[in-house]
Amino acid sequence: MDIQINGISYQYISDFPSGWLQKSHDDYKCPVRLGNHHLFVKRFENLPLAFGMLRKYKDGLQVNGIPAIHAFVYSAKEQCFYLFQEYINAEELKQRLEGVLAFDLKSYAATMYDALNFLHEEGFWHTDFVEENIMIDTDKNFYLIDVDSCLPLSEVSSNDNIKGGNFSADVLFNLKRLKDDFDFGDIDGKQLNILQLIFSIIHFYNFTHNRQQYSYWKFKKSYTSDNLISLLPFIDDLLVKALSFELSYDEVKRVLDYLKSEKGTIVLLTDQPSDRYADAVSSEPPQEEEIKIDKQLLAPPNVKMAPPAVPPRRKPAIQSWEINGQKRSRFTIEKGEEYTLSWTALNANYVELDGLLLPANPPIQYLISTENKTHHLFAVNKSDQEELRSEAVLIRVKVIPRTPKRTDPCLIYFEVDGHSSNFRVLPNTKVTIKWKVVNVDQVIVNNIVNQPQGKFTKVLNTPYVFTLDAEGISRQVIKVGLHKKKITQPPQIQSFLINGLESEKIISVPNEKMNVSWETAFAEKVILYYDGTELLSDEINPQSGLFSLPENSRGGKKRQSKELKLLALSEEGNVVHTKQIIVQSEKNNHLLIIFLLLLLIAALILILQLNF
Repeated sequence: MDIQINGISYQYISDFPSGWLQKSHDDYKCPVRLGNHHLFVKRFENLPLAFGMLRKYKDGLQVNGIPAIHAFVYSAKEQCFYLFQEYINAEELKQRLEGVLAFDLKSYAATMYDALNFLHEEGFWHTDFVEENIMIDTDKNFYLIDVDSCLPLSEVSSNDNIKGGNFSADVLFNLKRLKDDFDFGDIDGKQLNILQLIFSIIHFYNFTHNRQQYSYWKFKKSYTSDNLISLLPFIDDLLVKALSFELSYDEVKRVLDYLKSEKGTIVLLTDQPSDRYADAVSSEPPQEEEIKIDKQLLAPPNVKMAPPAVPPRRKPAIQSWEINGQKRSRFTIEKGEEYTLSWTALNANYVELDGLLLPANPPIQYLISTENKTHHLFAVNKSDQEELRSEAVLIRVKVIPRTPKRTDPCLIYFEVDGHSSNFRVLPNTKVTIKWKVVNVDQVIVNNIVNQPQGKFTKVLNTPYVFTLDAEGISRQVIKVGLHKKKITQPPQIQSFLINGLESEKIISVPNEKMNVSWETAFAEKVILYYDGTELLSDEINPQSGLFSLPENSRGGKKRQSKELKLLALSEEGNVVHTKQIIVQSEKNNHLLIIFLLLLLIAALILILQLNF
């Protein structure tokens, strides 16, 4: 399928289901490389309700807090839809909260509000605002994902379309305190999203000031922010505003300012003070220890907190793996070349590669080929109590001597629609750019790094300059201008005469001169055919003219018909108007006259004989 990214066309061939993963019944794969772009590709069997927004929010439109969407296309072959989105080298916030992390809650709140506010202005609300759909990269930038699951604001929130999570539970619990018969439909999706954002801030804040040495998962199971009266005195005021559809980002800022005045900081801290949590935090603390929580932040005494649940542990597995984006168990590479090993690990918080313990995410490792090697890859589910390991995946890499770098780069061709120099096209014309350079590792076409040989297409609506740069090659430039299409009337044949007479059938007489004349309007060219033979050349005036038929084209011993046809052509060479005349030669009566004369002479001789 044809994918347009920043005005450049790329061909994408889906390899579904090889290497694809699934989350919430949607199939996805990442990172997928097209040209120099690393993409997150998602596949839909049915058209999402947010289709209109996704079509509008494309071509790399930058919105704070949402990965850019480049394309949303339909595959007629597979009868499904594909979403092409910017790939972000980041982790789910839920996973990062289990490790060493510190970030400013104010920055988090501002980014999430920008993302949610964009969706609201487009007429949609996010149905699954949870830690799993909030990403954070190494620079502490936040991203809200899964925007394709959004619903129109006209569709009210309900237990059926809210996908769950502790933030939604906080909203439900506290609103029921004010209104016993409260249902999610009593507030719209926008108010729900803002409340979820506020409760997420309070939830993270509670974790920071009550976590001690325990993991986020254990804290989340042991204490939630269901009752916040003791922590946030004006919580009921916010809930009333949500019921009146008046909640805004100003209230989010009010919450942040209050928390900062209480504790003097709104920085979320998950880096653990205990040595055993310095590098990695267990998903579950030892059973004999208890969680100690600040009494001022506890729920009211009549609320019982559920005991922490112990999740079942599943055996980890390496579901798939790729070298340089290809699923291969054997790989050949030149010595000193870099290559990437990526994997999909199930039920694992680590992977072990050649004895080195690595985080399961991000699922990629950059390597350099030095010698023949067999990689041993395991998936590991590790906790304080036990460690589960998958079966080993063996990946054999063969290293061959590096090919000496060739010299003398040479440009074979660089052309646009077959032109190697400046030219013009009509507006809205699709042109094809091709190039080939030998003895180089890469070329730069229009400031984008490409392979030494390649091509792409582009639709031109404005003048454009195509450039090619390569080491050892002088810069190549092709300027493509635009010219306006000449608008003319369709050609017409106004008259078509033989010897000044206009008729559909003419009888030609031997030795009689026959002149053909015509008059046309708006014709760029005329062609005269006599019995299938072209008689006129391009030098003949197409507007009016006079032409004498050759002597050998007329007459004959036998009566015969020949077609004389005139064609009027447009500028593009299309035949627009034709006229034709049938030319018949006159019968030859010489033999009949001689026969009659002989018959008369014979009669006279017979009469004379009878008289004598």
